[in-house]
Amino acid sequence: MPPAGDVLKARVDAIAETIPAGSVVLDIGCNDGSISNALLERGAISKSFGFDLEDILAHRRPEIVFARANLRHFDLAQLPDADGVLILNLLHHIVAFSKERAKEIV
Repeated sequence: MPPAGDVLKARVDAIAETIPAGSVVLDIGCNDGSISNALLERGAISKSFGFDLEDILAHRRPEIVFARANLRHFDLAQLPDADGVLILNLLHHIVAFSKERAKEIV
């Protein structure tokens, strides 16, 4: 298996190549905010709204706005406007709960 740092870099590279520079993203299941932080560091995004079950953000900065949310029950209409959505390492948890809910989120 590749080291975690290599995996993070590969993900960030792929995302940065896909979205317009300066985008605002929703990071659904943001975990510690590493991906949003790395995208901000590269200038690939200008702001991230991170959502996860608990606040374990390792990167405190004004461009990352965290909200505690259980996506099994969260009202998706409450999500802020954004240019793109990151749903990394989350859908398998939602699918295990409800395939229908996973479809709603996507």
